[in-house]
Amino acid sequence: LATSLLRPTRKIAAWWKDIEVDHPTLKLTIVSIPDEFERWQKYFHELGDEIDVAAAIKPGEGWSWFKKCRIRDIYTTPVVCAVPQGHRLCRKERLTFADLHDERVLLGPPNTTPAYDLVRARIVSEHPSIRLAECSPYDVGDLNAAAEDGSIVIVCEDWAGAHPFFDFIPLEEGGHVTISLIYPLHCNDAILEFVDAISERAGGNATKGSIHERTGAHHAHHAHVEGRLSGQVGSGR
Repeated sequence: LATSLLRPTRKIAAWWKDIEVDHPTLKLTIVSIPDEFERWQKYFHELGDEIDVAAAIKPGEGWSWFKKCRIRDIYTTPVVCAVPQGHRLCRKERLTFADLHDERVLLGPPNTTPAYDLVRARIVSEHPSIRLAECSPYDVGDLNAAAEDGSIVIVCEDWAGAHPFFDFIPLEEGGHVTISLIYPLHCNDAILEFVDAISERAGGNATKGSIHERTGAHHAHHAHVEGRLSGQVGSGR
């Protein structure tokens, strides 16, 4: 079960604690991963090596590793604004797009995740006075810089509390980010058992799987079957 500052795992960890008794042959190993972009990227390129499963913000097709994995949507979490403490908006309970007029707003690149693309489209078409600033996929350095220069960062509610210098405030009509389990195209039965168990626990929020599964990858031959699962399960990108 991987964790990091920007990939908290509270919800899935709590679910697993509730259901692990029903899966006695699985062992979930906690893996600490870095938040720096270049370093965490390698875990997604190498799913099945050091880690088997990642829980993260549903990826857009722009990611270089997108077609190398399966994706199972698990739950949604609201889009929020990370507002630097001391900012004029930091004491508001909710924010609207109009509140962000004339503010510098940081947003990841296109195709990071569908929810952020919708936020970008709305800003561009309906709120051109918002000073939209695009950055590379978020890491701690972006948050540190935003805390210093007063930028507001578009993130999801799962990140609340991830940085001590920000208040995380709901964005009205900002939509929801989907959190998905990401795992190898060719995986063993232990991984599939874990993914199915978490999906069942998620209930109505979970999907039946991604296009990668529906095209037959779900029935692919497994090179090995382990009764042990070591994986990243986090929420973030």
